[in-house]
Amino acid sequence: MSGLRTLHRLRKEARDGAQDAFVRRLAELRLRGELEALAFGRDIARRELDLRLERADEARNVLERVEASLAVLERLLERMDNEARHRRLRREERAQEDCSTHPDAAQWTA
Repeated sequence: MSGLRTLHRLRKEARDGAQDAFVRRLAELRLRGELEALAFGRDIARRELDLRLERADEARNVLERVEASLAVLERLLERMDNEARHRRLRREERAQEDCSTHPDAAQWTA
């Protein structure tokens, strides 16, 4: 009988060992699958971050160009304003000269 018990015990140990090995292997496969899923997610997140950084760079470049254009427009407007001011001063000076050289200038200034 002891040989039969030993055989049952060995079969049980072998079966338990096989089940443990299967469980370990299944866990490894699940861990590997989770790692692959995490790596895939990391790659997607990295691509998304790269796209966002690229868009941010593009937006920064557009903003710089717009700021440069605004600076040019401000200089043009300032130049136009100065030219308009000079024309107005010249007209006023000419009007004063015309008044002072006209024979009836005294009645206009009075």
